Amino acid sequence: MTIEYELVAEGMPGGLCSLLLTTYEAGCFPCGWEGDFPDGKLIVH
Repeated sequence: MTIEYELVAEGMPGGLCSLLLTTYEAGCFPCGWEGDFPDGKLIVH
């Protein structure tokens, strides 16, 4: 079980870990979030 599954089980919105993994795989570095998660967008450098 991953941390994301545990957070979702506690009522947190899911998807952040998958989004971060995709960002890293694309060679980018996440450096912030604009808005309230899950609304808003990831800021990358």
